[in-house]
Amino acid sequence: MATTSGTVGATTIDVTTLIEHAFRRCGKMPSTVSGEQQLAAVESLFFLLTALANDGISLWCVQQAVIPLYIGQTEYVLPPGTADLLSALYRTQTALTELAPVSGVNYIGSQFSEATSPSNVQVSFTAAGTPALVVESSPDGATWTQVASFPVQQSVLASGKFLAVDIPNSIAAVYWRVRDTSGTILAGAAVTFSNNPSEIPMSSLNRDDYWSLPNKTFQATSSLQYWFNKQLEPTISLWPVPSIANQIVVHVHLQIQDVGSLTNLLEVPQRWYEYVIFGLAERLAVELPTGELPPGRLEYLQMQAQLQMDRAADGETDGAPIRLSPNIRGYTRG
Repeated sequence: MATTSGTVGATTIDVTTLIEHAFRRCGKMPSTVSGEQQLAAVESLFFLLTALANDGISLWCVQQAVIPLYIGQTEYVLPPGTADLLSALYRTQTALTELAPVSGVNYIGSQFSEATSPSNVQVSFTAAGTPALVVESSPDGATWTQVASFPVQQSVLASGKFLAVDIPNSIAAVYWRVRDTSGTILAGAAVTFSNNPSEIPMSSLNRDDYWSLPNKTFQATSSLQYWFNKQLEPTISLWPVPSIANQIVVHVHLQIQDVGSLTNLLEVPQRWYEYVIFGLAERLAVELPTGELPPGRLEYLQMQAQLQMDRAADGETDGAPIRLSPNIRGYTRG
């Protein structure tokens, strides 16, 4: 009696395989594809994935980021690849008091008087660098378990700047540390573990409202409004400007990761594969030389690409009910 595979979602399809399927659906066998056409296919795949950021929210690309605030600083850079800013929360929290510092060649941390469950850790350096940081806990200071990792830094971290990350489902432990997995010496590093976060939703300002503010450098203990400046390097500008070094928590819609090499996998759920293949085939069909594309194939690919796009997009929901909250305010009629 035949049996099933016993696995779910374990099949992997790399970039080369996706491109080959796309060429076949154009009516062109992969063995006849030139190096120039293969390169063009990789670039077309990149264009296709980049365009998805304009076609609604891809739920797998929504991420949370913690941004440390600096006293008197108005503008903050958002994570690389930010296509949209979905929400922002102003956070205050309680710094934990350590019993003794813990430090080594490539780590720095804290020892507490009793088992503690921090929810956030923030670290800064006195020298610039590109750290690859992870958070680890230990019951005895000898056996360590990784519980979180900091976002990958794509640029050199300036001296005096902070990095912060939340520790999800934190398990109580006496020893906590931040370690640089690249083996770099954490010279002058400082670390702060915190818990009891309290977050307040921030209100979004449009460009005209922000630029109409009479005093954009006005400082207060809470920054409850922001302007999302959608530039090549998107930023968020806060108002009032923070007078206390707390944090903001943002939820951003990121672009899909770059295609990379032909042996890579795409940062795309399997439920989107049919659209990716037909969408790529449609783009390749437009670029194929005259006579290589069978009659009517372009129209067929365009129809299938739209059909698969609609199917995938219809399933891109978290299933939660829609809640409408009209923001009706009073006004004075002059």
